[in-house]
Amino acid sequence: MRNRVVSVAYLWTASLALVFLTLSSMSPIAAESPPGQENPDPAHITGASGDAAMILTPRNDIEDHRNVQWALNHTAPGGTVRLGAGTFFMGDGETAPRKTAWIRRGLKVVGVKEGAIWRTIVRGGGEVLEPGVGGALEGGTFRIQLKDDNHAVILENLWFRHWSCEVVFILASHGFEFRRCRITDPVNAADPSRIRFVHALWTQGNDARGDFIAEDNLVEMGQYDGPLAEDEQFMGIFTANHDNIRIINNTIIGTDEAIEILMNRYGNTGPGDPAAAQTPAEIVVANNRIDVTGTPGPRWGGSWAILICGNLNVDRVLIKDNDVTKRGKGWGMGLSGANMHITGNTFRFEEHQQKLSRGAVTIGGYPLLAGKAMGSSLTNSVIKDNTFQGRVGEHGLFFMPGGQGFANASRGNRIDLGKSLVTLGAKTTLTLSQQMTDNVFSGDLDRIIDNANDGANKY
Repeated sequence: MRNRVVSVAYLWTASLALVFLTLSSMSPIAAESPPGQENPDPAHITGASGDAAMILTPRNDIEDHRNVQWALNHTAPGGTVRLGAGTFFMGDGETAPRKTAWIRRGLKVVGVKEGAIWRTIVRGGGEVLEPGVGGALEGGTFRIQLKDDNHAVILENLWFRHWSCEVVFILASHGFEFRRCRITDPVNAADPSRIRFVHALWTQGNDARGDFIAEDNLVEMGQYDGPLAEDEQFMGIFTANHDNIRIINNTIIGTDEAIEILMNRYGNTGPGDPAAAQTPAEIVVANNRIDVTGTPGPRWGGSWAILICGNLNVDRVLIKDNDVTKRGKGWGMGLSGANMHITGNTFRFEEHQQKLSRGAVTIGGYPLLAGKAMGSSLTNSVIKDNTFQGRVGEHGLFFMPGGQGFANASRGNRIDLGKSLVTLGAKTTLTLSQQMTDNVFSGDLDRIIDNANDGANKY
């Protein structure tokens, strides 16, 4: 059937951690290399200052942080730091203060992995750093802030456990690669009055440049000793300035969200910007296995398994062959932008604590976030050959109405809903916003709410 309504009321609570915006402009906190160039622990560090490669063996005490930091400071740019089998202890806030290791030059940091077993463990980390909105905030096990170094930072074959807030926080880079790592056992903020942000990989700001790659990782979030995180995800790209983004073949389990790529290259758009992107770039999210349960805290209640919105200067966004299970509160996927191709994905919705997901897919209508447009519309994109299973509460495909002066004027899209979206039992299979034009819909549409002008879209 085809219903016409004047407007659709929708209240959206942003799920992004605004507190991180200030951190991108922080002045350096950690000191540069500690005094002296001499190897501080020859029994556990093989190498000398300026070597292209160093090998570290673990102590399993807080001096591991000193050794790791010394190796990061003194290995030649573009070199390799090898962390041997065993546990490198970065502080747990109980037996020793949490520490953050700063990476200020492009290096490869690699551990030992034998088949499906990670032999190198990096345990703890996440020093409380000032300043920050609302007070201090944990700074990650590793924090990347390159200076005058064009090498990428590469992390491989490492198991991160008992970290607080982030595993890696990128402030300035020339490329980042995170491969074949394992992430488990996140720790909530020590102060329960603070918002509990848990973002394993986080990158932000115009100085976070180069390609961003996360491939073949095992991510098991959600094992909290106490209240759940207010906002949790495996990785977030937020107003960063990366080129090609590739999130491929990861297994992600958590209590909130999995993948967020928001407003990348937002500040890198003008012809007067010498760093403005001149080469083709794309975002690829493919072959990931995602299993997330929508249990965010009340202050950041929005929850999407995949949220990709407001990215600029990108030639193509490919979301392909992902297997997504979304339980309880939230949505399967949120989209805005241009030149998207979404195909071959399976979305499975399950009830959790007597709650169903509100809907399957939201498009556009997102508000300003940290003063930037997160994305009001979808243009020139294709959605087809996706499979939907289970049950949702209200919406199948929902073009949200615009807000804060931004209209959802989605146009030029070709969307085949297929035959499975209607099986979710939503109150509406397809909801169109008022300003939409030149979109073509096919498949089993069933229940439509069309707020656009007569004939503006075809179905």
